[in-house]
Amino acid sequence: MAFRRRQPSPDEKASTADAPQLVKSRLLPQLFAGLNDRAHISVLDLGAGSAATLSFFGQLETPAKITFADALDLTGQLRPATDDEPFDFSQTVQIWQSHLALQSGDQIDYLLMWDYLHYFEPSVIEALSSALQPYVHRESRGYGFGSLHSDKPIRGGVYAIGDEESVAITPDPAPLPFAHSQQVIADNFVCMQITRGTLLQEGHLELLFEA
Repeated sequence: MAFRRRQPSPDEKASTADAPQLVKSRLLPQLFAGLNDRAHISVLDLGAGSAATLSFFGQLETPAKITFADALDLTGQLRPATDDEPFDFSQTVQIWQSHLALQSGDQIDYLLMWDYLHYFEPSVIEALSSALQPYVHRESRGYGFGSLHSDKPIRGGVYAIGDEESVAITPDPAPLPFAHSQQVIADNFVCMQITRGTLLQEGHLELLFEA
């Protein structure tokens, strides 16, 4: 398993000290439908790394390669465009490509985005989609969160797969920089399509993506 983890700051350690809550998901069973029929799977998680997620995939009979590529590492580099620093789409795609470190011939079977799209403005999400496009195939699936109310901030958190029907959530009271609606995500993250969205918890929609 490929395991790439950043060192959390003292503030992050404090924010994740509480035990995670298991929240029932309607979409995880659909995300993983047919998993046992695959010879092997490749998982890309945009988080910093989770023992619970590793444990979930590690207990499966299907061999799994898991890569964690913490999107928060790029929040300082991929800031909103300004008059002094206009947005450069091609450069942003290259930044994502370098960060994800995917190789020629790699494929993404499962993409776990959690709430990380809400740390970036839409144009940066579009660049991420372009960086991922070569590795998406017709059986690729993704999972992430949208905002039920785009005009209201949503809380962040640390997320993992609790089991095949539950998301393990350690809430963070700090609001996320953006609260993208399902439509905003659909308009910019075009390498996959949102095929279903349901309410997971207050303010959060869970979204199922398919190629």
